[in-house]
Order: sequence, then structure tokens, then C-alpha cells
Amino acid sequence: MNHSSFTGNTHLDEQQRAAAADCSGSSLLLAVPGSGKTTTLLARLENLLRSGVPDTSVLVITFTNNAAEEMKQRFRRQYGNNRVDFMTINSFCYRVVCFYADKTGRQKPEDLTDTGLLLRRILVSVAGDSFPGESDIREFAQKITYIKNMQLSEGEIEKLRIGDYPAKPLYDAYVRSMKAQNAMDYDDQLVYACKFLEKVPGVRNHYRRKYPYVMVDEAQDTSWLQHRILQILTQDGGNLFMVGDEDQSIYGFRAAYPEALLDFQRHYPGGKVYRLETNYRSGKDIVALADRFIRHNRKRYDKNMKPAAESSGRVRVEPVARRSDQYRQIADWIREDPERETAVLYRNNDSAIPLMYHLRNAGISFRNRGLDTLFFSSRVVRDVKDILGFVMHPADSELFWRIYYKLNYRISKNAVGDAVRRMDFRREDPILAVLTESPLLGRQKKEDLQILRDNLRDMRLRNNAKEALQMIRTGIRYRNEKSEKLFVLEALAEPADTIADFLQKLWELEQMISSGTGNLESADAKVVLSTIHGSKGMEYDRVILVDAVRDVLPSSENDREEERRIFYVAITRTREELILPDYGDCSSPFLRECFGKLPDRSGKPKDVFRMDSKEFREKAAEFVPGAEVRSRNFGVGVIRSNEGDFLEVYFPKDGKTRKFVKSICIEKGSLRLLPRQSVLQRSRQENAQQD
Repeated sequence: MNHSSFTGNTHLDEQQRAAAADCSGSSLLLAVPGSGKTTTLLARLENLLRSGVPDTSVLVITFTNNAAEEMKQRFRRQYGNNRVDFMTINSFCYRVVCFYADKTGRQKPEDLTDTGLLLRRILVSVAGDSFPGESDIREFAQKITYIKNMQLSEGEIEKLRIGDYPAKPLYDAYVRSMKAQNAMDYDDQLVYACKFLEKVPGVRNHYRRKYPYVMVDEAQDTSWLQHRILQILTQDGGNLFMVGDEDQSIYGFRAAYPEALLDFQRHYPGGKVYRLETNYRSGKDIVALADRFIRHNRKRYDKNMKPAAESSGRVRVEPVARRSDQYRQIADWIREDPERETAVLYRNNDSAIPLMYHLRNAGISFRNRGLDTLFFSSRVVRDVKDILGFVMHPADSELFWRIYYKLNYRISKNAVGDAVRRMDFRREDPILAVLTESPLLGRQKKEDLQILRDNLRDMRLRNNAKEALQMIRTGIRYRNEKSEKLFVLEALAEPADTIADFLQKLWELEQMISSGTGNLESADAKVVLSTIHGSKGMEYDRVILVDAVRDVLPSSENDREEERRIFYVAITRTREELILPDYGDCSSPFLRECFGKLPDRSGKPKDVFRMDSKEFREKAAEFVPGAEVRSRNFGVGVIRSNEGDFLEVYFPKDGKTRKFVKSICIEKGSLRLLPRQSVLQRSRQENAQQD
């Protein structure tokens, strides 16, 4: 049957209509940001039902329960009541496990959805960590998810670490404990379901008959194991429609596997790949910037994102002398148009803590999306609080036992125990005074410890929190002295804060965030603070992207291409204006990738790549079809087309037509216009010169 008659809806563009019309076989729809992917998915679902497919035969997989419910309600509002199943892949897999247990009469493992206590117990018993924090437990849980969803081998697990500890002993202890309890966690639901679908024909055939039509939203965030489940479910004649964008895959820590999209036609022979390339969200300059930037990635499909908007949008690079000075300027940018919807986005939740503190002091209302208190329970923050506590209480042996091995002085446990037993309360620093004279230490270590003793005494006498934090970062050999969390702590310290004031401030901030009173309690606040991950699927009038600096964004601990995708997701959340701070004291690799040479640091904001500027229009007007240009790499060519920010140029030397980004060519001079002359004639002249 020809299904194209079902997609005559005027609200679909040409690319959306083509994707929605194809209701046969397997298809992958690549959707750039703001391109209407959900609209297209639901239009295709409508076409399936109108073509006679029973509504009970369709399974729609979404990334979250909220997304499943929202999509279900939206489809019902638009197309009436139906019995299509909208669910997450975990919900589907749970049904598979229950079906297998029911049909075989075997006991289903008990659901253990809150594994926090078990993980804490393993960290204490196996890793020897007496005080694991919530951040340690979360990292442990994420590693378990990653191992199971990527189906890692024993050798691959041995290469992983959880904090300072090898991952394998911790993971093995977790698996043993779950097996002893006959329990399964969320990831086990996937593992068991995959096993039953793959090994048990009755289970596999049941679900193939039940759901011959499968549609998947946000496919770029699906793990290797989840892709395997979908492949088992839909191979041998199934109908699969996957919607995603490998350029927006940002959940690698949860085992997202965008490579499955890149290998789609290998896994699904005969499968078709469609594209949605029109961005209906952002202005022209913003779209051009994002499209140029993401082209630095190599593991991707070629896509040409173009704007639907006539307006240019605005991209501002704002010079900031020092990163620690940014909070006042962020408040000023917000005050430029306080009624405008503004999102302040960042790579990690840690960035939200000083933002929240300084905006609150500036009287600016805001809302937090997904802020938690993990920062305060992290190892670095706990270490800093212990060090500051010992500075002020130098006879506290419990504190010293917690910190001595975190300072790189290589003091033996025996030497510390001896100093604690013999501590001299007549002296100002009873433990360190004895330790610097210990017969168990050599001369060099004693001299090094004397410097430490002097520095800690100076911190105590000056009693200035900001100076003390700087000393921790530079003067006492703290093993995590380069941690980003130390910058966050310094950003919270006011110049006049005493150490006691600062520790009290940390406690109050933690209580404020945990109780939800850190938002200035304004549900309709125009300012939203959010991680980039938390902003996925959202859009705002204005976006301010902060802390895009080396070792934060991009993080040195993550795949560079995923870090680039995170930055790309951030800059495509805005409709009208994008503000990018350029810090004078920090390197911003992705800003350089965006713009090449950045605007001067005169202190004045610069609008960059203004496609509606007079200068740009005048230069762009010269790149008309038929005009001759010279490329540094490909020689002489002739312009075939000029649409939006893209040029197509034919090069007779090798007979190929290539696509260029016009604004980059204008900025960098990579395509130079030539005086009018036959391109073939010019090519013959060049060939003759080479001969």
C-alpha cells in the first residue's frame, strides 16, 4: 500500500513527510536539534494505524517514564484514544522477565531498586573506606550500569576504577551479594530480558508477534545492550523506526552507544536513513555556529543543519578577566533583560553552587533543575573540611589520621601513630611538633614537614578562608590540588570570611539545597540553572554557557567527541541569544574551535558571525552562482549554489562538487573570489603550468 496519502498534513515539511510516509522495513531518522522529531515520529505512528496496523501491535520506546507519558498524552490529544504501548525499555524488559517467570513457573528475582545501602556496605568492607560519601556511591552505581550495559569482559572490567579503587573486586562483591539475595536491579532487568529473548524461542516469538512494529525515540542514548534487545526483537522481518542524533549523544557515563546509529545499515541490511535538517528553534547565526562546531567530530553522519527562522539570533563572546569574576557579570547580563527567559547552563552540578550563592546575594530569583548535595559529600570537599578543621584544632588526632596520607609527604603509619601517642600539649601544634622531630623520619622529610607545619600555623593565625583555600591548592601538597572542586570552594569564600565562617556557610548551603529553599522560592522565575544534561529537550530565549574551560568542558577524563557533543547540545538550547564567557585566566578549547581567533579582549562584548551585518552581507553577496573562486586545497572552482550559510563549488580539476560554510570562508579567506574568467580556461592554464 502507498502510505504517502497519509502524510499530506501541511504542518510537516518535506523531510518530515518523507520519513513519516515510509512505514515499511527498518528506518533511522537523524534529527538535528529543534527539527520536530517527535512530531515526525507521531505522524508516522498515525500513518501505521491508518494503514490498518492494529494499535496493540505497536511498541514505542522512550528514554524516560515522563517522556513516555507525555508522548502518549500528546498522541491521544492529536489522534484520539488508542492502545499503543508507550514505555521505557526498562519497563518492556521487566515485562519480558515476568512473562518468562510466569510461563516457566520459576521464581522471578526480587526487585532491588534502591541499592544504596548495599553499595555503601561493599565500599566499607571491600575498599576499606570508612566514610563513603553519596558521590562515591553514585560513581559505584554508574560503573555497575556501564559494565552491564556494555557487557564488558573480565579483562575490560579490570581496567576500570571506582574512585581510588579497582572496580573489579567491588563489582564482583556486588554481583555475589545480588545473587545470594536472588535480587535484580534495573540493569539486571535488561540483562535477563536479553538472555530470555535470545535463548528462549517461546519468549522471543511471543514478543515478535505482539510487537511487529517498534519505534524508538532518543536512540542515541540507547546502550549496547538495549540495541541488542531491539535487534533481537525486530530482526527477521520486523518493522523498526529509530529516531535520534548521534551528535546529541551525551550519556556515555550511562553506557550510551551512538556507534549503533553509525552502524545502522550494517545491523539492518536494507535499512533506510532519513534526515531532518531544518532547525525550527534558533536564529540563523546560532544554527550556523552550532553546525560549524559539530563538524569537528569525525564519528558522525554528514548533516547540513539550516535555520527556518528569518531572524539571525545573537551570539556574544563576553570577555571575563578572571573566571572567579564571572558571577557579577552573569548577574549583569541577566539584568539587561530581567523578564527574558534565561538558562545558565554548565557541565557539572558543582558549577551551580557558587552561581546559586552569588545570584541569591544579588537578589535574582532562579529555579534549579536537578540540583543535589553530592558536592558537599565528595571526597575533595570532605578533605578540605578536615584540613581546615585540623588547622584550627591541631591537637585533633582523629582529623590528622584522616588527612595525613592525602598530603604527599609519604609519612609512615608507624610515624603518625608514634607522634599521636607522644603528642606534646604544651606546644601550639602538639602532633606536628612531635612528628617533625620523629626518630622514625629522615632529615628531608622532617624539613618538608616543618614547612607544612609553618604553613598550617600561618593559615591558623591569619584565619582567612580564601587564603587558606589557596594554600591548600598550592602549598601543602594536597593530592587533589588540581580538582575543580577547589575552584568552586574558593568561589564561595568571601574576602573577609574566617575559616569558621566558611565552614558554617558550607553547612548552611548544603541544608538549603537539600531542603529545596535555594531557589528564592519563585516557581515562575525567569532564570533557570541547569546542567547541560538536564537541559536536554528544553529550549530557552537566552542561554549563558559558563565554565566551558579545559578540564571541565572539555573534561580530560572523557571522550573528546562526547565532550564536543555536550557543548553542542548546550549551544542549541537557545532560541534568540547565546552568551559565551571568554575567561582571561583559563583556556577555552571549544571557543577556539567555534571561532578560530577570538575577538579582542578590550572589555567590550563582541557580536560574532553576524550574518545580517552590513559587512557580512556585502561580502556574501559576491559569492553568486557562476562566480569563480580559488580554494587553498582544491584549486580553482565555480560556485554552483549559494543557500543560507552554505556554498556548493564545482572543481573541474578532479570533477567533484564540494560544500563549504560561507561564513567560515569569509572569515578565514579559505575561498578567494577571482576576477571574471572562464574557469575551464583558468584550469587549463594551471595544468599547463604544472606540465
